[in-house]
Amino acid sequence: MIKKVLFTVLAITVAHATYGQTLNVNLPPDYLSNNTLGGKNNIPADVQGSPYIVEDFLVGTVFIKEESYNAEMRYNAYLDEVQAKTQGQVTSLLKRDYVSARIGNQLYTIVEYADNGATRQGYFVELNPGKTRLLLQQKKKFVQAVKAESTYKSDTPAKFVEQKEYFLKVGDEPAVRVRLKKKDILAQLGNKKEMDKFISENGLKLKNEGEIIQLLKYHGSL
Repeated sequence: MIKKVLFTVLAITVAHATYGQTLNVNLPPDYLSNNTLGGKNNIPADVQGSPYIVEDFLVGTVFIKEESYNAEMRYNAYLDEVQAKTQGQVTSLLKRDYVSARIGNQLYTIVEYADNGATRQGYFVELNPGKTRLLLQQKKKFVQAVKAESTYKSDTPAKFVEQKEYFLKVGDEPAVRVRLKKKDILAQLGNKKEMDKFISENGLKLKNEGEIIQLLKYHGSL
């Protein structure tokens, strides 16, 4: 019993020491915004929900080219920003295609994607590595409050609504928005005969992330 208590105390001490060391690690200022973040001015204080995927700052890793840095971060899905806490202030990482951030178990990377005839850049969660990748775009849409039309109805408060969209990136081409459906996925891959054979042999329906990633891994091996 005494050994168990001592082990628990030691584990807590080590965890606090590690956490403290993380706070002392400074990210290179060249890759941080010069402004302390305050959000957008049109967001009311009583809005329902949150612009963040996870409200709290989590210990994670920033990857800049060949270097990596520990940091406390969170992802603002409304502003499409990775926010970092450094020296008591909250700033954001500059958007560069060679800068990425692992927050918890999710890797956020800057990816070029096609959007209504234009090419844009934004943060995506990388669901699988390789030359053919399934990407998740996390968004928080701000919906304004709506006054009730009569005394018999209630006001609708302002709120954040979570939205998720999937994209497929093949090689160096911009990522393309897809649904988790066989038709959408195969339309982007090519090698239809090989794909159909693999799908049939493995009994894939291509209606979930896992099965699609399985197919993409095979596609990347060809």
